[in-house]
Amino acid sequence: KAGTDAGPTPVEAFLGALISCLTISFQFTARRKGVPIQRIEGWVAANAELFVDQIAIELQVWSAASEAVVRDLFPRAERGGFVKALLRP
Repeated sequence: KAGTDAGPTPVEAFLGALISCLTISFQFTARRKGVPIQRIEGWVAANAELFVDQIAIELQVWSAASEAVVRDLFPRAERGGFVKALLRP
């Protein structure tokens, strides 16, 4: 039986894994540092040209902690993201 072509492309599947992993890593990092997180929403996109050479990621985080405290979590969360590690040369 023929498919419906409704599934994600390989790049879309990778980007979904990337944002999911980063969100989980961010929540884990916040929990370890005692920073309360009420909600996280994420967005990710890549260039649509032949090969992916640009990826944009945005996280929106709702927290009772100050913006500076929340922003300080991102580098640690990014280092803890296993899917992002696949992008390293």
